[in-house]
Amino acid sequence: MTWERVVAQIMKVQSVDRALAERIFDQTLGYLLLCSRRPELGDGPWLLGPSPEVDKGVHVFYLYTPELFELFESINNGVFIHHVPNDKPGAERRAVRLQTVEAFRLLNMSFDSELWASLAHGCANEDGEGPPNCFDNSDG
Repeated sequence: MTWERVVAQIMKVQSVDRALAERIFDQTLGYLLLCSRRPELGDGPWLLGPSPEVDKGVHVFYLYTPELFELFESINNGVFIHHVPNDKPGAERRAVRLQTVEAFRLLNMSFDSELWASLAHGCANEDGEGPPNCFDNSDG
Protein backbone atom coordinates (compact mmCIF):
# COMPACT_ATOMS: atom_id res chain seq x y z
CA MET A 1 0.00 0.00 0.00
CA THR A 2 1.21 3.47 -0.75
CA TRP A 3 0.84 5.32 2.55
CA GLU A 4 2.57 8.45 1.24
CA ARG A 5 0.31 8.82 -1.80
CA VAL A 6 -2.90 8.42 0.16
CA VAL A 7 -1.78 10.74 2.95
CA ALA A 8 -0.74 13.37 0.39
CA GLN A 9 -4.12 13.10 -1.32
CA ILE A 10 -5.96 13.47 2.01
CA MET A 11 -3.88 16.60 2.69
CA LYS A 12 -4.75 18.01 -0.73
CA VAL A 13 -8.43 17.11 -0.93
CA GLN A 14 -9.31 17.83 2.69
CA SER A 15 -6.94 20.81 3.19
CA VAL A 16 -5.40 19.38 6.35
CA ASP A 17 -1.82 19.21 7.56
CA ARG A 18 0.30 16.07 7.32
CA ALA A 19 -0.11 15.06 10.95
CA LEU A 20 -3.91 15.16 10.74
CA ALA A 21 -3.92 13.44 7.34
CA GLU A 22 -1.85 10.58 8.78
CA ARG A 23 -4.21 10.25 11.74
CA ILE A 24 -7.22 10.25 9.41
CA PHE A 25 -5.70 7.55 7.21
CA ASP A 26 -4.66 5.50 10.23
CA GLN A 27 -8.25 5.59 11.47
CA THR A 28 -9.53 4.80 7.98
CA LEU A 29 -7.46 1.62 8.03
CA GLY A 30 -8.63 0.85 11.58
CA TYR A 31 -12.25 1.36 10.58
CA LEU A 32 -11.90 -0.98 7.58
CA LEU A 33 -10.23 -3.58 9.82
CA LEU A 34 -13.13 -3.21 12.25
CA CYS A 35 -15.56 -3.79 9.36
CA SER A 36 -13.69 -6.96 8.44
CA ARG A 37 -14.00 -8.16 12.05
CA ARG A 38 -17.74 -7.48 12.26
CA PRO A 39 -18.60 -11.22 12.49
CA GLU A 40 -16.68 -11.33 15.80
CA LEU A 41 -19.29 -9.01 17.30
CA GLY A 42 -21.88 -11.79 17.11
CA ASP A 43 -25.51 -11.60 16.20
CA GLY A 44 -27.33 -8.36 16.31
CA PRO A 45 -27.84 -5.23 14.33
CA TRP A 46 -24.19 -4.17 14.21
CA LEU A 47 -24.23 -1.37 11.68
CA LEU A 48 -20.87 0.35 11.39
CA GLY A 49 -20.02 3.78 10.02
CA PRO A 50 -17.09 6.19 10.13
CA SER A 51 -17.00 9.47 12.00
CA PRO A 52 -17.18 12.57 9.79
CA GLU A 53 -13.39 12.95 10.01
CA VAL A 54 -12.63 9.31 9.24
CA ASP A 55 -15.10 9.34 6.35
CA LYS A 56 -12.82 11.89 4.66
CA GLY A 57 -10.09 9.25 4.59
CA VAL A 58 -12.47 6.54 3.41
CA HIS A 59 -13.50 8.66 0.45
CA VAL A 60 -9.89 9.30 -0.56
CA PHE A 61 -8.72 5.71 -0.02
CA TYR A 62 -11.51 4.29 -2.18
CA LEU A 63 -9.94 6.15 -5.12
CA TYR A 64 -6.89 3.86 -4.83
CA THR A 65 -8.54 0.60 -5.84
CA PRO A 66 -5.37 -1.52 -6.32
CA GLU A 67 -4.19 -0.64 -2.81
CA LEU A 68 -7.72 -1.04 -1.47
CA PHE A 69 -7.99 -4.55 -2.94
CA GLU A 70 -4.55 -5.40 -1.54
CA LEU A 71 -5.78 -4.42 1.92
CA PHE A 72 -8.97 -6.48 1.52
CA GLU A 73 -6.87 -9.47 0.48
CA SER A 74 -4.94 -9.24 3.74
CA ILE A 75 -7.72 -8.41 6.20
CA ASN A 76 -10.92 -9.76 4.65
CA ASN A 77 -9.95 -12.80 2.52
CA GLY A 78 -10.25 -10.69 -0.61
CA VAL A 79 -13.87 -9.79 0.05
CA PHE A 80 -14.61 -6.19 -0.92
CA ILE A 81 -15.94 -3.94 1.85
CA HIS A 82 -18.47 -1.70 0.17
CA HIS A 83 -18.86 1.96 0.97
CA VAL A 84 -22.58 2.43 1.49
CA PRO A 85 -23.58 6.03 2.22
CA ASN A 86 -26.10 6.41 5.02
CA ASP A 87 -27.87 9.35 3.39
CA LYS A 88 -31.49 8.28 3.36
CA PRO A 89 -33.91 10.75 4.96
CA GLY A 90 -34.29 9.90 8.62
CA ALA A 91 -31.18 7.69 8.66
CA GLU A 92 -29.75 7.16 12.12
CA ARG A 93 -26.19 8.15 11.21
CA ARG A 94 -25.22 9.18 14.71
CA ALA A 95 -26.53 5.95 16.26
CA VAL A 96 -24.58 3.89 13.71
CA ARG A 97 -21.39 5.78 14.48
CA LEU A 98 -21.90 5.37 18.22
CA GLN A 99 -22.24 1.62 17.63
CA THR A 100 -18.96 1.76 15.74
CA VAL A 101 -17.15 3.27 18.72
CA GLU A 102 -18.68 0.58 20.94
CA ALA A 103 -17.51 -2.10 18.49
CA PHE A 104 -13.93 -0.78 18.68
CA ARG A 105 -14.14 -1.11 22.45
CA LEU A 106 -15.71 -4.59 22.45
CA LEU A 107 -13.00 -5.90 20.13
CA ASN A 108 -10.27 -4.18 22.17
CA MET A 109 -9.17 -2.19 19.14
CA SER A 110 -7.49 1.14 19.68
CA PHE A 111 -8.93 4.26 18.09
CA ASP A 112 -8.08 7.96 17.97
CA SER A 113 -10.54 9.40 20.46
CA GLU A 114 -10.25 12.92 19.05
CA LEU A 115 -11.30 11.78 15.57
CA TRP A 116 -14.23 9.84 17.02
CA ALA A 117 -15.04 12.12 19.98
CA SER A 118 -17.75 14.10 18.27
CA LEU A 119 -19.88 10.97 18.34
CA ALA A 120 -19.71 10.04 21.97
CA HIS A 121 -21.96 10.69 24.93
CA GLY A 122 -24.29 13.12 23.21
CA CYS A 123 -21.66 15.78 22.71
CA ALA A 124 -22.23 16.49 19.04
CA ASN A 125 -24.84 17.01 16.41
CA GLU A 126 -25.33 15.10 13.15
CA ASP A 127 -22.53 17.06 11.47
CA GLY A 128 -19.99 15.95 14.07
CA GLU A 129 -19.71 19.40 15.57
CA GLY A 130 -18.98 19.43 19.25
CA PRO A 131 -16.25 19.86 21.80
CA PRO A 132 -13.10 17.75 21.41
CA ASN A 133 -12.19 15.02 23.87
CA CYS A 134 -15.76 14.18 24.88
CA PHE A 135 -14.49 10.79 25.95
CA ASP A 136 -11.18 9.09 26.32
CA ASN A 137 -9.92 5.81 24.95
CA SER A 138 -8.10 4.70 28.08
CA ASP A 139 -9.94 1.38 28.16
CA GLY A 140 -9.95 0.79 24.40
